[in-house]
Amino acid sequence: RFRRRTAPPADDCGKATNIMQESCFARTSLAPSVSTCSGGPSSSASSSSSCPSGVAASSSEANLACGFAVAGEEGHAGGETDEALARRLQHLEDSVGGLGGSSIVEEALQSQQGQLSDADMAALLALQLEEADASSQVGDPALLAAQFQEYESTLTRDDAERWNGHGDLMHSPFSREHLTLETMDQVTLYSVGHGDMLEKDFWEMLQCSSIRVLYDVRPTDYRGELYSRHQRFSVAGLRAQCRTRGIFYKSMPIGRESAYGTLRHIQTDEGRHTLIELAWQAKRKRTAFLGRECAWRDDARQVIAEELRKAGHLVEHVRSDGGTECHESVKEFPDWLVREEDRLKMLEKQRKAGELAKPTKSRLDRSSEAVAASLARPTEEVSAMDELRGAANQRELIVAQRKLARYQRIADEKGALARKVVTDVPEWIQEEARCQAEWVTARKKEKLEKESGSIFPSRQLPTA
Repeated sequence: RFRRRTAPPADDCGKATNIMQESCFARTSLAPSVSTCSGGPSSSASSSSSCPSGVAASSSEANLACGFAVAGEEGHAGGETDEALARRLQHLEDSVGGLGGSSIVEEALQSQQGQLSDADMAALLALQLEEADASSQVGDPALLAAQFQEYESTLTRDDAERWNGHGDLMHSPFSREHLTLETMDQVTLYSVGHGDMLEKDFWEMLQCSSIRVLYDVRPTDYRGELYSRHQRFSVAGLRAQCRTRGIFYKSMPIGRESAYGTLRHIQTDEGRHTLIELAWQAKRKRTAFLGRECAWRDDARQVIAEELRKAGHLVEHVRSDGGTECHESVKEFPDWLVREEDRLKMLEKQRKAGELAKPTKSRLDRSSEAVAASLARPTEEVSAMDELRGAANQRELIVAQRKLARYQRIADEKGALARKVVTDVPEWIQEEARCQAEWVTARKKEKLEKESGSIFPSRQLPTA
């Protein structure tokens, strides 16, 4: 603990010094001159002095001297000789072990309780507390070392948490080395899900909890793109809506297919860094992380809430009506979460081998009415510059480039029947679209040769 010691006022320094000198002389001499703090005369063989009542010495030495003076005055009032008084004062000083004479301060407080002013009482009480702290720490170097180690770790953690809010918190090597989710201060985070809610109802739900920071942790597909059932809850739609409402929005998906699901992804460095950044934001503003479903037990965000709870943080699940529910410990995750890793690994193998079957359309989707309605639907124009400017970081920029190249490749293949057309296409997007088309053509050719070879295996002709 660090306390500020204030120096005594200029006009009281001389009086405090006289009190200290006279009291010290009273303790060491056989015939001392004892001063009083009550304004009365003192019995002395050589000289006499007095200190007016109401003067409060600010330093510890002056208060201690005042305590010795009070003890001396009581000794003379009881007929005690100067030699006996000096021996008694020395005995009192030795009894406290040389730690400042806290017992003398207590005796001064008891004897002068009705005569000292509030300032004097406050000074003596502060001295007593300071001496008690000193007595508990003197002679214990291990305790002092532990305290300074705690101070050092606190300062190091504060330095690691220095971040302007742009980019990634854990991009700094210093932050990655010294910041952990368990050592950060306890915070409260909120968990929300959109489901099939209307846009108005969704933002009213967030307003009930005064959410100012929204992290989108919904998992993405193998391309790194986020699929949403409703356009209003897409990444671009949510970013625009948060900007108009003054809410900080950031997309940091946990549980993408390339990381093999939420349970696997949350244990990686990327997943832990996302949780640390969530706790950093929650320490400063009301922060929520977004999932797909309204009920948290039916959503993958329960894994994130459980990890935060294990680290000592609090998680409140926001219901669709605006109420909150405290997160309960999850003893066992549902089966669809536990088997997600195996399912995604199987899909990856089938996709690499070209064995992944395309989704089969129903009879209703293949009807003439559905085809006519699809052809009559106006073509959607996608601005390449707007998509690139909407990327918040390098990862989102790469995903946007690949998506634009895929749109351009499909538009070149289907021509006038394409549903999406890219406008303001830069040259390097067109080049990437041509590379994608060549790669798709090569894979189709390999697949066709493999199928034809399995149906008509080659026969070796007999040699002559």
